[in-house]
Amino acid sequence: MDSNKHVNNLRYLQWLLETIPNEIMDNFYMHSIDGRYVREAQYGHTIESLAEHENDVHKFIHTIKDLDSNQVCSTGRTVWRNRA
Repeated sequence: MDSNKHVNNLRYLQWLLETIPNEIMDNFYMHSIDGRYVREAQYGHTIESLAEHENDVHKFIHTIKDLDSNQVCSTGRTVWRNRA
């Protein structure tokens, strides 16, 4: 939160990363990320961060949603590559 009680961009990234399985985090690195800001998350609201596999086990589609307003706040896509 900033001084105006706005969620900053780093928080959206943190919420996005919380959805990545530990196996991916431990064995892969994030090769790319593409994010889209849709609307502001509201202070005090419940936020849900979801991820689903794209057609590849190492690619994820992300959605961050404000459950109180039932609005999508942000979307994204991450691609992960093997560390080895």
